[in-house]
Amino acid sequence: MSWNVAAQAGDQRCLGLDADTLRVTVAMTRNEAVPWPEGAVLLRGDIATGEDGDPTISVVDLAESSFGSGQASRQLVWAARDLPFGALTLLILLEAPAEGGATQEICVPDRAVINLQVAWWSDRQWRRHVGWLEGVLSEPERQQLRDLAPDQREAAWTETWQQIGTVGGMSGRDAQRVHLLRIVGADRRYGRFGRGSLSDRGRVFIRYGEPDRVEQFTDELARESHWEIWYYGQLGLRFSFLDQQGMGDYRLHETQRY
Repeated sequence: MSWNVAAQAGDQRCLGLDADTLRVTVAMTRNEAVPWPEGAVLLRGDIATGEDGDPTISVVDLAESSFGSGQASRQLVWAARDLPFGALTLLILLEAPAEGGATQEICVPDRAVINLQVAWWSDRQWRRHVGWLEGVLSEPERQQLRDLAPDQREAAWTETWQQIGTVGGMSGRDAQRVHLLRIVGADRRYGRFGRGSLSDRGRVFIRYGEPDRVEQFTDELARESHWEIWYYGQLGLRFSFLDQQGMGDYRLHETQRY
């Protein structure tokens, strides 16, 4: 199986910034000892999030004549804009009719892909992405982005990140990739009580990245309460998060300079 999207650091395949379409080519070899099934044989690819909901499916109908030399390859295709933002799981299945009307499925192990496509055409998604720029842009600058018409958003988003990248000494594309991957990381880490990127810890993580040091301890007066302290040495910032009920629901309690 081959991809049109190259793996980045950490073996992450990121769709959206480098490619607007995901193409997965599956190479297959015919087992001549097994008769070709009577009925439709399908190569199917399912892309799903970790949340409930129907997967986004790409299907190719296979014919016995496809394997003229005993081998065949077919391509499954998904547009980035048709997939949800964030971490996704790809499952490849070969479906063939079995005895008794059942369907036999041969699966390729799950593969991970990350969609970094910003849905600028969706008002709801656009407002959310502008909200994640807290601390990166001033409130007037973010409000200006929020107010843009859909046909103006893509160009403004690209220009914004070119400016941010220049200040940080990197390309706009790389600066944007760091930011968007932090959103995905926050969702993975802090999503126990809703979307992780909207939690207090998630918002701090998106803005500042990985803390240099994390301390965790139990409140001596209220044993059910737990604290998590994040330290950013170069910035001289310390964030205190309190889980008052001991359920893992950490809320920002205090921001200090040290």
